[in-house]
Amino acid sequence: MQIDDVAGTTDPALRNLRITQTYHDLGCRVAARGLQADATWLFFAVWASKTAGGIIRGEELPACLRDHLDANEKLAETRERVNRRWRFFRWLGVPGCLEHSHLLRVGLDVADEVSAQIAAGNLSVFEELAPRFAQLTVEPQAGVPTESFSPVDAAMDAYRQALSEPDAEKRAILVLGANTTAVAHEQQRLQDKIEAALDAPIVDGLKSLIDTEVSRWVPGKAFHAAAGKAVAELCTELELVWRRAVTVTMMRLVTADEHLDLHDTVPALPGQPLFPGPLAGGDAGAAVAAWDLTAGEGHPCGASDWSAMRERMNYIVNFFRSRQRHPGLSSSPFSADQVAAIEAGQIPPGPL
Repeated sequence: MQIDDVAGTTDPALRNLRITQTYHDLGCRVAARGLQADATWLFFAVWASKTAGGIIRGEELPACLRDHLDANEKLAETRERVNRRWRFFRWLGVPGCLEHSHLLRVGLDVADEVSAQIAAGNLSVFEELAPRFAQLTVEPQAGVPTESFSPVDAAMDAYRQALSEPDAEKRAILVLGANTTAVAHEQQRLQDKIEAALDAPIVDGLKSLIDTEVSRWVPGKAFHAAAGKAVAELCTELELVWRRAVTVTMMRLVTADEHLDLHDTVPALPGQPLFPGPLAGGDAGAAVAAWDLTAGEGHPCGASDWSAMRERMNYIVNFFRSRQRHPGLSSSPFSADQVAAIEAGQIPPGPL
């Protein structure tokens, strides 16, 4: 697929599928240049993009939010307390009542906004990094470092050095450093969107709904004064429910053969050490050391707050180090039929 054509796809869901497949295609092309043993950032990006696709298509967050809203007894009790405070207005014939469906509708509206944010982040990373990797497939010669290099320039130069490095151990360390530099830059670019997802204005949405649909029959000040404290408590609890649902949705990664919970420490692959072969040594390079909070041990590295970049990168660098030589990363993210549909500009039916 042509990178500009993929980036210009207007349907966010289809664009995500095309981005995911393009990452895989580019990853295979870079590997064919001489990095078959060590997965580049591209193969990790395949699965991060595919996992994000579930959010972009609205398959993950709305369902998770519904589950959290339905199961939260405190939220239901607080909502009923708000309605009891408004019973005086109902005695006057005013239909002032806050339903469970109101909370759900507010959440789903904000979930749509988050989906758009995730899609925008997916695109911005692709537009910056995909062209640089495409250049790498045709210009594999080592570059010359300069002080003006950006993080992306530094990553690409390290990949070029790896392509010309005959020693397998040194090549693996170079790839790991390049992967870490690339993903740190990517995560910095995504930081605002990750924070925005967790801090989405769900409380503003609830207050607006109360003003426009529940209290429109009476003076706003009187209506809010009757249940001000209870409404504030409801807003606080709804915000907590939202953050839990978003966190559960975002703190997961699905690859060809793994379902990972990013709260947990990175597990070793079955029957293998956590870090493979040349990556098991004490020196994984300066780029990794800058983000690894485990002093090279690899554990514990689970992230409790995905919006905190230090925690997020601590998990990511240990995941990258542990899976860089895992063949499963280079598996195709889609079946042949799905790829054909995507290339034809269609979203394939069935699970993706």
